[in-house]
Amino acid sequence: MDLTENIEGELVLPTSCLYQRDNKEAYNVQTATSSYLYFNHFIYEATGKEIMDKLTAITVGACKEVENLLHRHYQEFLKRTGLPAKALSWNIEVTSLAQYMDELSKNGLNPEKTAKEVFENNKDLEPRMLCFKIVEALQELDPEKKARVIIFYAPPYLPHNYLNEEKKYDRELVEAIKSVLDHVEQETGETFALKKFFPYLADGSFLSLHETGQ
Repeated sequence: MDLTENIEGELVLPTSCLYQRDNKEAYNVQTATSSYLYFNHFIYEATGKEIMDKLTAITVGACKEVENLLHRHYQEFLKRTGLPAKALSWNIEVTSLAQYMDELSKNGLNPEKTAKEVFENNKDLEPRMLCFKIVEALQELDPEKKARVIIFYAPPYLPHNYLNEEKKYDRELVEAIKSVLDHVEQETGETFALKKFFPYLADGSFLSLHETGQ
């Protein structure tokens, strides 16, 4: 619920985890070196940047918890085995894909070329899996190979649309709908509630882009 927008009178659907697995294709005794995780996130009034900032903050907090847990486990391991301690880093870096590509570029690499090559060679791949494959290729390009979480947006993207009563056209449309509802209520005896958002997936999202004013 921390990820949902708090909009009075509206049913805001919470973020759902749709996919979670490690990168191993078949069973072996090797520990998985990476994993995939993706969510379906409903956008109502928030911007993409606001959502990314919130996801990043939550991820940083989760990684800190993991770092502390690993440190405690390591201390218990040393206590039980009596082995000498080593200077180990449990740090997990959190970054957006855009920041990661910028970092690679500053190190003299060409992440855009790599991403384009992966896209051209895997056009038949399911879009979300293609995104993961691009990120994997960028990590192969990365000489540091350090532990990190890379956050990115993947298709499909359905723009959020709602009636903004600060705009004349939207305000007039809301007033017209209220007038119709009042008339129908008198005829039927039913009571209706006017909602700003359709709280599910809808192809109607592509009829206009809210940010464009069209």
